[in-house]
Amino acid sequence: MIASRHRAKRYAPSSSEHRRRGAALLLFAVLCVAAFASSLLAGASLIKLVSLRQRTNLAVEAAALAAASDLSTLVIDDPEFGYLALSDFAPTSAHLQGQDGKPLPVTGINTILATTRANLLVARHLNNEAFLELARLDASRARQAAGRLEQALVAALNQTANAPLDKDGKVVKTRDHARAVFLKNISAQAGILESNIEDFKIELGTSDRALSTTTPVPLGENAAPNKSNDYYQAFINTPVAEDDFHFFAVGKQASLTTSAGFRNQTGKRETGASLVKVSVKIKQDLGLGLTGVQADACAMPFALEDKSESGTLVLGLPQGLPGGYTSLQDLLNDNHKNSAAAVKLYSAVGGDYPMESCAYLSPYQGEGSLGENSQSAKVFALGLYDWLRTAHGRFNPASVLNTIGMRIQPSQGSFRPGESLVYRLDKEGKIAVESYLVGDLSNQVVHENQIYTMSWNAINASNGSWNLAFRDQVRNLGKQKGGKHAGQLMECDGSFRKLGTIYGSAPKSRHQDVERKAYFDGGLAVEFVLTGNPQLVVSNQ
Repeated sequence: MIASRHRAKRYAPSSSEHRRRGAALLLFAVLCVAAFASSLLAGASLIKLVSLRQRTNLAVEAAALAAASDLSTLVIDDPEFGYLALSDFAPTSAHLQGQDGKPLPVTGINTILATTRANLLVARHLNNEAFLELARLDASRARQAAGRLEQALVAALNQTANAPLDKDGKVVKTRDHARAVFLKNISAQAGILESNIEDFKIELGTSDRALSTTTPVPLGENAAPNKSNDYYQAFINTPVAEDDFHFFAVGKQASLTTSAGFRNQTGKRETGASLVKVSVKIKQDLGLGLTGVQADACAMPFALEDKSESGTLVLGLPQGLPGGYTSLQDLLNDNHKNSAAAVKLYSAVGGDYPMESCAYLSPYQGEGSLGENSQSAKVFALGLYDWLRTAHGRFNPASVLNTIGMRIQPSQGSFRPGESLVYRLDKEGKIAVESYLVGDLSNQVVHENQIYTMSWNAINASNGSWNLAFRDQVRNLGKQKGGKHAGQLMECDGSFRKLGTIYGSAPKSRHQDVERKAYFDGGLAVEFVLTGNPQLVVSNQ
């Protein structure tokens, strides 16, 4: 009992020990409060960081979309193809007019690439040297046009003096617009001022990711190695033999895409660069040594659907066919290997010939082997090629080849001498052939800077020599080379009857005379008229 009381007395805490414990508890409480306060401060800084990053991402995405939309509206005047852009535009702009006073359409670069690629596919299967020469020439020109468009888009992003205007003739300052959109969005959400933007960068490029276009592959083509949902893929080479084709990434509307895999293509050509990447760095003291955020976004431009109507090819046969020639293929191959006089080609100069008094015919300089003096087979290749080019690649290659190889006759019924044939595309991309009366096409003018010939004894046949009248209204395209109508189809309002009719009045266009009717309704692209010699029916005089 006594020992127990001694032990209790020995371990009883002293007053100084109480004070030390109290101080330790107080220190622990202070440390906890300090740690909690620090956590609050750190949490507040992190919340600011996350909020600023989220708002910066939204703002930079809006800026990228604005820049991509701007690029879709920019138009260049290409020396080979006329008005050219990332998107197709119908002829509605008062700024883009031909010398004839009517508005001109804008052709999308992917439409041009698809057109030349489809014609090259046909050329490879036809195994016709003249047709192949024309297709390869256009393929080369299309790649050059793609390079020129890329350079123009870079100039627009950099706002250089040679930057293109939009389709309405307005100056578009793409970088300033994107920056203003970014600042408007970030200021409204986070109170950021322009002085807080430490770096704002905008680039044009491609991607190593799979992106689609709005351009369909040729109907019925099985050999296209890179297609997704029947549309060409962007940035991936889709060659035809040794000719390369790189399509531009565009959507039905401007849309965001991942910036991962973005490749800056500034200074490079023929790569299909169309993506816009916007990168930004925001400077702001967020506490705890956090000084700001960085963000980037990537967007693709939009492209409207090509709504143009393809042209018509007219084969006038008032006296039937030359003996031994039963198909277009026979005319292309020159079945009789005739030694008839060379066909002299001419171009209309100074206006529409012979409608305008100042217009006259000048020897056609031509391209490659297709010069002033040619042969009938090459003339048929030229006309057939230029007609197909107006279809913008929307034809079924198998239908084209079948039509060229089969007997010359209407799609329904049989051919009767004294009538002529008109070749058009139906909605399925197949060629429809119909008979019509020679008098249906009364306007015998050739457009300025386009091709014409009236060649006697051009074809040797088993039933004598035949004369060839030829006019090509769509050989030279655009304002720089295409004359007053810029290589547009010749308007034939009231000349052609609807598909499936033989007699009766041709329908009138719903469009006004000030509009480009041929764009919406179609028109004459190429006409051949073959007559026996001595000539029994005078045509194309």
